[in-house]
Amino acid sequence: PAVGLARPVRVPSRIFAIEQKLESGDLAQISEILRALLNVAKNIKLYPLYSKTITSSIDHLLEALRRILTKHPVLTLAHVDNSLVANGVKMDTSGMETLVEGFQKLLDSLNLRSLTFLENLSLQELTAFIGALSQVPPAGLDRQFWAHFSEEQGLSNILFDQVLYEPQVTPTLGFAEKEEVIGELLEEIVPISEERFDSFIKTMPGQMSDLLMEGDEKKARQMTRQLLHGFPDRAFVTREKIVESCRRMMEDLTLALQHHFVKQLADPLLVAFAEEKDAKILRDMAALLHRMATNLIHFAEYLPASRIFSNLNQRWRQLEESKDPHAQRLAKILDRKLEPTIQKLLLDDLKSGETSRQQNATLLLGSLGRISIPLLVEVIKKTEDLKIRQLAASLLGELGSEAAELLKRELGLEGHTEERLRILEVIDTVTRDLKTELAYTLGDRDAAVRQGAFQLAERLNDSQAVNLLLEYAESKETILAVQAIESLGKLKPTAAVEVLNSLLETSRDTERLMACCRALGQIADPASVEPLTKILSQRGFLFRRKKGRPEVRAAAIFALAQISHPKAAQSLALFVEDRDPRVQEIARSRVNLSTPPSIKGR
Repeated sequence: PAVGLARPVRVPSRIFAIEQKLESGDLAQISEILRALLNVAKNIKLYPLYSKTITSSIDHLLEALRRILTKHPVLTLAHVDNSLVANGVKMDTSGMETLVEGFQKLLDSLNLRSLTFLENLSLQELTAFIGALSQVPPAGLDRQFWAHFSEEQGLSNILFDQVLYEPQVTPTLGFAEKEEVIGELLEEIVPISEERFDSFIKTMPGQMSDLLMEGDEKKARQMTRQLLHGFPDRAFVTREKIVESCRRMMEDLTLALQHHFVKQLADPLLVAFAEEKDAKILRDMAALLHRMATNLIHFAEYLPASRIFSNLNQRWRQLEESKDPHAQRLAKILDRKLEPTIQKLLLDDLKSGETSRQQNATLLLGSLGRISIPLLVEVIKKTEDLKIRQLAASLLGELGSEAAELLKRELGLEGHTEERLRILEVIDTVTRDLKTELAYTLGDRDAAVRQGAFQLAERLNDSQAVNLLLEYAESKETILAVQAIESLGKLKPTAAVEVLNSLLETSRDTERLMACCRALGQIADPASVEPLTKILSQRGFLFRRKKGRPEVRAAAIFALAQISHPKAAQSLALFVEDRDPRVQEIARSRVNLSTPPSIKGR
């Protein structure tokens, strides 16, 4: 193939037995695919790969693609001579010129002529591709990038500058070496007869070792597919032999060759695993796949390792939902802890600051299931970088109540202030059911933890958080009450007005009164006009007590000035001649002085 083309990917030959020309209804959906693709390509420049904005955009793109791919196993989009070509057919782009122009610019920035998606396109592969878009340098990509990227990530259902249909356009398409690509894809897998099977399985280890030593991955791939071809239809004894043979081959190879063998074995074994019904064989296959994924991680092959773990967890969930007794056996395998060296490798990648390493580590951690929970909690506790902790929290949030309960327990039991603060900063990403934890930390003796809890309450901004803040606003501890009142001022809940007005009437504490005035000014409810006016008129205890009076009156006049209501204007007019220059200035700045006040402040 021409330089810069990704290595051809083997797909079922039945793809070519189906007419790939899109129907009119399909063509109408192309605009939605382009819109979704351009949207996520724009967003990935602004948001992290695993942020809610990006994951939602990728889901939308995948859904749009699958609407076509469920009917046609191949979708190739190309830009040719200012025209959009879909599966070799020039489209009528009337009304979607902006989308087509955007797609052309995207392909140009990626140094590509076409993108091809195959029917088995997975979320992991699409996520890896979108992640790569964030790495495009301003100077653009060289011709080698997508070839290397496809091989490194193990992409099998996204092709770059390859075509799997006969183009119905002029030769200017420039699809290089199409015949060679299709030739490899059309090769049929020759099944192994029962008579030959024992001989094949006996000689395979030596042949596989030789092929891998010689670097002939094509023949190695053919051999593994032959071995597993028709797996579900074979007898129990034969299926058992196949799995055992794969396990022994892997163990007998050197670590480096194991890695290459695993890459060839993973896909066909996962297909067989998805269809296996026998409990013993299912368990043996799961154990083998788990070891294979671990091997891939050692060589930083995160995408294929993620695919294995995702399939293992998906099969476990299916068994669990159907109340299959085999689910527990599979769960024991999935609950195996990662080796310490692998945990360190993942943590190093996550903390590296390199986008590609972080994305790959996050992808893998997201596929591990429950075994990643303790590791992600440690990331949150030990990592200073907020962005990394937010990624870890997002992953924990996808793992359900078990992950949330563990993090909440750590918040309550952890003794180090720094680690509790780190948890408080991201725990609402994992769960918003935090009433108990919030009540506990709002009253914490540590000022830093308490401040972190108030910030959490402000982010939550729900009825539970507001009710807790209202309770603490009436606390006997002035510092705690002031913090609660300040948070209420930021949130501006209507329910706070009555409580704060009452505190203006009853409180004798200068700091609390000033905090109430500021909060009422932020809420700006007309119901606060009268209580604030009373403070300014020097009634009640303030009239008898000089200490703190000027500061409280200044806070009250400023709060009153924030309320846009005729009653507030009338009250302000009372203080345009006030003895306190601060009160006088604010009152005059808000009152039309052409109308003399009926009553002047004292």
